[in-house]
Amino acid sequence: MNAFDLLLPAAVVAALFLNMLSIVLQKYWRLYTVLFGKKYDVWVHRALISIAWTQVLATLVLAATRGTEGWSQPVIGAVVMAVSAYLLVLSILKAGFGALAQGNFFGRPPKQPAKEQERFHNLAYLAFSCFTLGLSIFSGKGAVGFAAAILMIGVALLTFLERPRR
Repeated sequence: MNAFDLLLPAAVVAALFLNMLSIVLQKYWRLYTVLFGKKYDVWVHRALISIAWTQVLATLVLAATRGTEGWSQPVIGAVVMAVSAYLLVLSILKAGFGALAQGNFFGRPPKQPAKEQERFHNLAYLAFSCFTLGLSIFSGKGAVGFAAAILMIGVALLTFLERPRR
């Protein structure tokens, strides 16, 4: 176990919290639109969550590459990561890049909601969760698997927050 193993779950929780807070601030109070105007609101949101998720991705890769715990299954992990890459590409092709950064809260709806998008609500979140799980299986790191579990719970909360208000 190294420092990145300990830092990874905290990084995932921090990024999920920032993403959820950003969604709530825009969805209920239109904070970004008020502060930055209609032209720049989505760009500020994207910058904030991009910084958080890039930090998670960097910590994830560093944690996965620092040793193994002896139970790695590289073939199965590679297959799960390939499925996650397919889901991400499918999400971008069907809903556009705007769906990756919750553009629907800024008056920029997805290109066309895919059938898969209706079923899973946001395929990009599912793809990132599958990638983390695949990386855990590939590297044999328990901390990465723990981060994948936290991420899957957080993704469920994010999809709940992203549902339209009634």
